[in-house]
Amino acid sequence: MKQKLAICRALLHEPRVLFLDEPTSGLDPEAAKLVHDFIAELKAEGRTIFMCTHNLDEADRLCDRVGVMRQRLLVVDTPQNLRQRLYGARLCSICGEPMPGWSS
Repeated sequence: MKQKLAICRALLHEPRVLFLDEPTSGLDPEAAKLVHDFIAELKAEGRTIFMCTHNLDEADRLCDRVGVMRQRLLVVDTPQNLRQRLYGARLCSICGEPMPGWSS
């Protein structure tokens, strides 16, 4: 409830730019879906939304562009381009060589 209340409070003055930090953190799946749907509605209205998340599926479904950070901004691109650029035809590499562009 606190998470949903915080989002509602942030929207009271109808900002054109919104910053969300882990908006679905600690929410059950049903509440997270409500938040996802609400973010999608705000996006459709043309609002700019900066969202910090560790949930890659959430970023993939909701974001037009994704920034990857590791102490600094490493890359910004569309989710589709990032998948292609980082993984190519492979989904992941569990053993063997590190992924292209990534250092261990």
